[in-house]
Amino acid sequence: MVKRGNEYYTWEASLEKNRAYLTCMGSVPSVDAIPNFESDCKKTANELKTGWSVLGNFLNQEGKLPPDVEKIHSKAQQYCMTHGCIAAAQVAPIEVIVQINKFSKESGMKEVLKGFHTVNAAESWLDTK
Repeated sequence: MVKRGNEYYTWEASLEKNRAYLTCMGSVPSVDAIPNFESDCKKTANELKTGWSVLGNFLNQEGKLPPDVEKIHSKAQQYCMTHGCIAAAQVAPIEVIVQINKFSKESGMKEVLKGFHTVNAAESWLDTK
């Protein structure tokens, strides 16, 4: 798997599972700290075949995403939904799950997105898709 990202996040693609993995490491202070986030998402998505899934791990996120970071996550969701993503799982603290659910309505991901408390539970659910 090729890892893309920086100290705040990684995007990885598993060709075997046809799945993208987004892992957020700590709280992003602003979108300026993640200048390649959107392009890293696109590169990762483009490695996968139509019908892929994504697992977002936000367990290390402290508090809600700042508004500018929320906006770039929403844009990444929109890209995923228009480029073959069929299922999305998020693992996060409850306040982050609520926030992501809210902006996923705008991105078009809400219908395929489900929240979980553990990565194992999210992986198991995605394996059924």
